[in-house]
Amino acid sequence: MATTTYSLVNTGRGGLRGAYKDLPRNGGLPIMIVAKEGGGAPPRPVAVLQRDHGAGAFHGHGMAREFVLWSGDERGELLARVTTESVTGPRAVYRVDDPAGTAIGRIRMRRGSLLAFRRTRWTVEPANGRPAQGAAGRLFWWAMWWTVFMPWNIVVIIGSFTGLAEDPVTCPRRLTLRDGSGRAPLVYRGMLDEYRAAAGVWDPRLVAALVGIHQTYTSVAASDDTDWYAKG
Repeated sequence: MATTTYSLVNTGRGGLRGAYKDLPRNGGLPIMIVAKEGGGAPPRPVAVLQRDHGAGAFHGHGMAREFVLWSGDERGELLARVTTESVTGPRAVYRVDDPAGTAIGRIRMRRGSLLAFRRTRWTVEPANGRPAQGAAGRLFWWAMWWTVFMPWNIVVIIGSFTGLAEDPVTCPRRLTLRDGSGRAPLVYRGMLDEYRAAAGVWDPRLVAALVGIHQTYTSVAASDDTDWYAKG
């Protein structure tokens, strides 16, 4: 099955620097979701992400995510809006709507716990299509993370929370979302930090919204310096 690879890029910091000089639309970080197909084709813009300050019933909550998706060209057309539908304990539900307010889909997340040995679980429910879910990291790499790499992880975790370490803690992050038939409409490859989506299965706006939300949860010690949403 053909796939499309999605990535989050800061167009003001290398990579696509200068390719989209009109970003951002209305202030904030020039954060864009780009996609590319096989065959060596150059990446194409999918959506510009812009945080919607002060919006939503859960404004200020640590798990709230409120942002809009603009087209990545000179038109600056509104593509979709992401809002927080509910937050209950470690669980959050995010709704993705088109400009008319019609649901494109929902993204559910249950945060993991290092102390409880529980992985973060993600569920994507497209408005038209089968839901898919998966947990962060493969069990083998989690076992390695807790055993072979444990001394290093303790040092890095302490350094991250005390400001002595520059990089966030990166636990096993690979995420494979599978539907009820066992097919995987989306796979996140943590080492490459890219998302491979089965072409034509999900609305690109839903994939872009998932990438935008997921990128704010990929680190144990996410901070204002490493989280695009916190900095926006």
